[in-house]
Amino acid sequence: MKFRTKFFFLAALTAMMCLFAGNAVADGDAFADEAPAPTYVPARSYTCGGTDEIVVSAPGEWQVGENQVCVIRFRAAHRYQTVSVIHPLANGLECLGTQPSASRQGNNIVWNLGNVEAGEERTFQVQYRSVSDVDLKLCAFLQTTSCSCSAAKTVRARIAIEKTGPETAILGENVPYTITISNVGDGTARDVVLNDYLPEGLRHSSGSAQLSQNIGSLAPGESKTLTLSAQAVSRGRHCNRAVVNTSNAGTAESTACTVVQERQLQLTKDGTKSQFLGRKANYTITVTNPGDASLTDVVVVDTLPPYTTYVSSSGGSVQDNKVIWRLNTLGAGQSQSFNVTVTCHTPGTHVNTVTAECREGLRRDAEAPTIWRGMPAVRLEVVDHPDPVEIGGETIYTISVMNQGTAQDGNVEVIAVFPPSLKPLAVSGATNSRIDGQRVIFAPVPVIDPKQEIIYKIKAQALSVDDARLKVSVKTNLLETPVTEEESTHLY
Repeated sequence: MKFRTKFFFLAALTAMMCLFAGNAVADGDAFADEAPAPTYVPARSYTCGGTDEIVVSAPGEWQVGENQVCVIRFRAAHRYQTVSVIHPLANGLECLGTQPSASRQGNNIVWNLGNVEAGEERTFQVQYRSVSDVDLKLCAFLQTTSCSCSAAKTVRARIAIEKTGPETAILGENVPYTITISNVGDGTARDVVLNDYLPEGLRHSSGSAQLSQNIGSLAPGESKTLTLSAQAVSRGRHCNRAVVNTSNAGTAESTACTVVQERQLQLTKDGTKSQFLGRKANYTITVTNPGDASLTDVVVVDTLPPYTTYVSSSGGSVQDNKVIWRLNTLGAGQSQSFNVTVTCHTPGTHVNTVTAECREGLRRDAEAPTIWRGMPAVRLEVVDHPDPVEIGGETIYTISVMNQGTAQDGNVEVIAVFPPSLKPLAVSGATNSRIDGQRVIFAPVPVIDPKQEIIYKIKAQALSVDDARLKVSVKTNLLETPVTEEESTHLY
């Protein structure tokens, strides 16, 4: 710091001393006595050293015994750390008071101002009484300590980060995140580096679990936004943490958590495994959402197979050979079941298929095969002709075996047993048949189709008077216990 002392004089420093009686500077800010209003001649002002920082003004003439006022005006040309205005007491004048109050240092009146800014102005007044007829020289000078300053503002960079992402995401889809890095301070943030740490449930296309980005510098108030996309590879809550480091603005971090959900759709169909033709088969269709995200606009379509006929269903709309159900929403963990009933008149295995689809693009299929089979129904009839029969005469027994059902039967075995009053003579309508005493045994027929009829004929002779009873039995794969038919013939 440089110090300098400036002295300003209105004239030569002769007559710089002012006679004081005791302490000539009055106490307080007011003048000691009320001075009469003087009649001024034009004032004269003097400066010394070519500066106008301080100017002394006083009347040009002083009457002995009169009170006059000397005015000192100070305007700082610079900023001063300390400054004092010094006014030497003039010879031939009696000092009555100052405004503002001043201190006395030897023969000087001193105003200590302290720090003064450039351009600041001050005014000082001294009241005098002329006590002798000498010429007056009134002066003032500055005693200052000047300084040179460099203004500087203290700033601080402060880094902030905000990471945002979706609260929920779907397994297998890309999850977008936004990272905003800001300098919220008033200084430049330098060497800004972003590091992003991916959890196990998220995977970046690079395969790396830590991603870095050099941001550089951020000016005060400046922000930079980056985007990041990662694939959701497992269900659950996954938190993605981002950390920003700097060389002068500290560290900040932000975490965005996303719950990864899975959309799932299941479809099952259960029904009658086997049924006889002409009867009803019932099916239950169940659509389930085992995932943790809702499904919307779920459509279930059950397609009836050929040769079957729709009977009824639990709701749904019937269009041609399809039954359709619609669900606006199928929430996570929810299930919905439907029933459909059909019938069939054509034997065989017919597969009932169903599909379920939703707006989210999931599709599932299910099926339920049913074996439609007929029921064999074997009818046995025995008719004699003629009846009655004279002893020694002959009659013909016609045996009819017919499958009245809707399915094949097989291994048809027919045996006719005659009473002693009748003697079997001959057999027709079957090969490999034989007469074994009173029994006629027909060779087994491997298959008898629905509506097929097998006819056997036996010629017999009446031997004695009797109400003769011919017993015929038939046994098949279905009829494990033989069915027996009797035919009565009157012999005379």
